[in-house]
Amino acid sequence: MSAQNIPEGTYRISFMDGVLVGLEPNRPLRVLPEEHSERSEWQVKKHGSDAFVIVLKKNEKLGITWSGDLHFGTPLLLAENPAPFKVQQQERDRFDLVPAKDEQLEVALSPAMIFPPIVAFMPRQISFAWHFQKV
Repeated sequence: MSAQNIPEGTYRISFMDGVLVGLEPNRPLRVLPEEHSERSEWQVKKHGSDAFVIVLKKNEKLGITWSGDLHFGTPLLLAENPAPFKVQQQERDRFDLVPAKDEQLEVALSPAMIFPPIVAFMPRQISFAWHFQKV
């Protein structure tokens, strides 16, 4: 489905039993247990005709991006100059996050056995649908 399916606004973004958080600037995004939900409010803002940027509600200068080349396993960071993403609806409130410049990858949990899990790019063979809950 098209990126226009999600309205701009403030969301809590979660995956399975955890919430997406950015703990520090220029560090990888993590998925933490629900009790960290106060750190997980994100603004989804339109960027161009079919993409969005996702910024931290508490500090809109910081958003979701990456450093260096874009490839399998590249971690996503909380940093300035957020990157554009396509937000593609899978179900009513579940969406795939796909970098606007490479639709062969999507935002997922890193396969690295680390706790708390790091968020990284993975191939799109398996859907990693993120839950967007309006705040």
